[in-house]
Amino acid sequence: MATLVIQEGSLPDDVSRDDVRIDWAEGQSDVAGAPLSAVRLLPSGLALSADAVVRIEIPDTVDQLLAVHSNGVGFEVVETAVETIDNKLVATVEIDHFSFLTLYGVNGLFVTAEATPASVAVDEFQEAYLRIEVEDGTFPLWINVGGFLENKFQQFVFRTQSIFPGFRDPTVKWSNGSALSEKWNPPSVATRVSEGELSFEALASSSCVQPNTDAPVVEARPILTMRLVSKGPVTDGSNLFLVEAFGTELGYGASNKKWSDDGFVPFTMRVDEEIFGVVTVTRRLTSECVGAAETSDTSSTSSTSLPPVEETATSFNLVGSAGDVTCEGSETTLDPALTIQGATFVQDGDEIVVTITFAGDAEAYEMTTADSFPFAVQFRLKEDTNGYPEVFFREKGKLKVSGGLLQVVSHEFSGNKLTIRVKGRTLEDVQGVQVSTFVYAGGTCQDLLPSEAYND
Repeated sequence: MATLVIQEGSLPDDVSRDDVRIDWAEGQSDVAGAPLSAVRLLPSGLALSADAVVRIEIPDTVDQLLAVHSNGVGFEVVETAVETIDNKLVATVEIDHFSFLTLYGVNGLFVTAEATPASVAVDEFQEAYLRIEVEDGTFPLWINVGGFLENKFQQFVFRTQSIFPGFRDPTVKWSNGSALSEKWNPPSVATRVSEGELSFEALASSSCVQPNTDAPVVEARPILTMRLVSKGPVTDGSNLFLVEAFGTELGYGASNKKWSDDGFVPFTMRVDEEIFGVVTVTRRLTSECVGAAETSDTSSTSSTSLPPVEETATSFNLVGSAGDVTCEGSETTLDPALTIQGATFVQDGDEIVVTITFAGDAEAYEMTTADSFPFAVQFRLKEDTNGYPEVFFREKGKLKVSGGLLQVVSHEFSGNKLTIRVKGRTLEDVQGVQVSTFVYAGGTCQDLLPSEAYND
């Protein structure tokens, strides 16, 4: 099904509410790039003074969704939100004029997602981590290149080039269905585009407010660059099974107030031209919100002194020495650029600033070696986690955090110092930290510098 919501007063004077119609057709074709569904909005070319909202039900198996708004001249890729209504996935698109709206399930992104912990009790928090990477491949889209009566379609094949850091919607949210929409509260959201513009990371925190056993859905909307690889011939669309669904009867005249083609990509776009596209990524997570433990029917009162307030860390200051380095093999040594002299951990707003000082020039080491800088920072959190979040270079110049509980904001080499900024937790959440470096050359050398509480 599909619904259209028009804001009061947004229609032109020569168009009444009775003139407006929405036709919906569900895609039935298994042709690659065929629409999941399509919506025809009438009168054709109608311009609105305020955005209308189109809601379209989509299969719950779709996890990468792309929407195309087209007319007889060109098309645009429009942003789509996904929510759960009555246990069904519904796509929501805002438009400012009437034309043809088509939804597609696409590939082209590699997505990993996890909820930590998998089960939480009332008043506890659960983190959803989502990482999106560009895959090397192409995806086709059958786009309506005709008018409302023609229903002419043409196959456009695109290759996803990168995730564009300057144009992205930072919305990441939990979605749990209408019955649970007020029972999960997402108090914090964080997103970032990794260096190289090839990956997108998102973190959402959700509070368990009332017991339920529904699986939440996490959503992110990265904006991509898409390069046209090829175009097929224009067909009548009969292979997409949409023409019969819509029919040819319009019955409504267009308004005199027309919309502009500004911002639309012409159907004549050439191979190797690039456009921006928004892909809505959703993941349904295995999660459970459980009730508090049952209490006895009998109750009693007692008086006792409160435990002392636990001191929370606002900074860590680690001091290293050459004696901390251990090596296997008499000829193996650790480069001074990897020998840790000290490290500081300071809270700066919602970011933890880690500054590591080395005995040698770490910046020169990073610039003159082809391998990634061999170091790691581990955070032991006070909460029960599966392993300790660890910051390290996944490859040359690209930092990664394992576990999904923290995110790297930035890093910088300067002489004998490496400064890293992370977010997602504060130092008040940290029990202990450890900085380490290592080298494998005819043997193993390792420099470990933990805080006092790290190994407790």
